[in-house]
Amino acid sequence: MIKFPEYSSGGKQTFPSQMLGKKGTEKHVKDLCTKKKTSVIKGMKPKTKEKKPFDASLVL
Repeated sequence: MIKFPEYSSGGKQTFPSQMLGKKGTEKHVKDLCTKKKTSVIKGMKPKTKEKKPFDASLVL
């Protein structure tokens, strides 16, 4: 779980530390919150084993 410094002072926003086999970074979360989109995250793993890893951005 990625928590921001504001979490200790009452901020309740948290993000999962891992999604589709990739660890999220604080930069990804900050970009998602401020720019509403992350940079491309390479090597995300699909939930089905038959498919190949893919690259994608997270968008709000």
